[in-house]
Amino acid sequence: MPDPIGAGLAWLRRVVAKGAEAPPAEPGEEQEISLAEALARVEAGLCDALPDPALAADDRLEEATGLALTGGRAAVFVSGGELRRALGPLHAAAERLAPLTVHVLERPGDAGEGGGPGWSAAAATGAVVLAASSPQESADLASLAHRVAEGGMQPVVLFSDGHAVETLRVPDVAAVAARLGAPGEPAPTPTEEQRDLFGLERRRVHAWFDPDHPVAAGATPTVAERRRADASRRRWLAEPLPALIEAEMKALSEATGREVRAVRRWGPRTAEIVVVASGSAVRPVRAAMEQAGRGPNIAVVAIACLRPWPRAAVAEALAGARTVAVVEPAADPLGPGGPLSQAVATTLTTAVVTAEYPPGAREPDPARLAGLCAGLRAGEFSGRVRLWDDGGEGPTDRFPRRAAVVRSGAPASGPDAAACESPPSLCPPDGVPATAPAGCGGASEDEPSSLPSSPITLPRSMVITG
Repeated sequence: MPDPIGAGLAWLRRVVAKGAEAPPAEPGEEQEISLAEALARVEAGLCDALPDPALAADDRLEEATGLALTGGRAAVFVSGGELRRALGPLHAAAERLAPLTVHVLERPGDAGEGGGPGWSAAAATGAVVLAASSPQESADLASLAHRVAEGGMQPVVLFSDGHAVETLRVPDVAAVAARLGAPGEPAPTPTEEQRDLFGLERRRVHAWFDPDHPVAAGATPTVAERRRADASRRRWLAEPLPALIEAEMKALSEATGREVRAVRRWGPRTAEIVVVASGSAVRPVRAAMEQAGRGPNIAVVAIACLRPWPRAAVAEALAGARTVAVVEPAADPLGPGGPLSQAVATTLTTAVVTAEYPPGAREPDPARLAGLCAGLRAGEFSGRVRLWDDGGEGPTDRFPRRAAVVRSGAPASGPDAAACESPPSLCPPDGVPATAPAGCGGASEDEPSSLPSSPITLPRSMVITG
């Protein structure tokens, strides 16, 4: 199968090569294209320069940071697996208030063993974190990311499904550039707090350094000086950021005619069960719930802005829910749950069910999501549950012999073998096909469909012998 991310980055290499130009494309023309290439085309037309994709991920990020700090419009592309190496430079960019956009193009296997660290690690660096649920939303959030980065003077990380290949309209880069404005032109200062620092106007992309007149950045700050700097950053930059993001989303919605919000909800307001997802998990969750017969008591909530956490909007979207289930990649089995579940739990008094799908999978299996829906309606689940069997389902098996032993379901050796129980069945409800809806991927009909009630239970299929 061709690699859409590789094709997009290969196109980008040709663009940044000396003397190369982007292939012509008429704005609005429909074309089957990978999301990676579509985003690369947009950024090639918006940015002053793009780092060479042949460089290492940390080198690309440092180069983009340097461009942003000198007042240039900057963006950089990394895969989900490369994000781990880029976390240090990303943290440095956030510390230095570099207004750049970081595109994280996720692919199957990125969240698996040795793969990408995920959005929570990016959020821990201090960057703004967005997650797109569709190629169209990725394109919309790409321009939003620049507006937020340049207005809030913070790096913005946008997670997208890098393997998405769809028929998309070629973006009108000139229109997007006009909406963003030129990096060096004066622009109204975006927040009241920044007006205390810069006055009524400032450069659209603030230049912290002038390469024509280089100066030293100063001595290493003392502990007391760093504390004062942190307090100032919180007061003048961090606290106004949620309102800035909300205003930019509203303006983008008016400009495009498409709804762009930090939190979206589908389903009746009176729903007692709400399923929460983010990023590429949103579309299969919605499709599975509709295929399973969503009914009057279940709704779906998608969260596009993960940092800053939209607490008030999440609380409003989940108000009145009796049961809240969060679908996200499997987290540390010894930890308190996935980062999205933890964030949702801090917003609610209702207990949260964490429904984990295989680490490294592109998206959850809609057939198992249908079983989750039925189980939530019956009140069967609590705590953490798995949307896959423990026989190595998913693309991240690096040890095929071990996986074969696990799939065999051999009993454990020793006196405790009889204590192992098989996990309860999670087959789709009657009348619901086991195959995934069109465009959602998922497991085939002959794959087992089971879900243990708790990750602490040791079903027979988990036992490894030999």
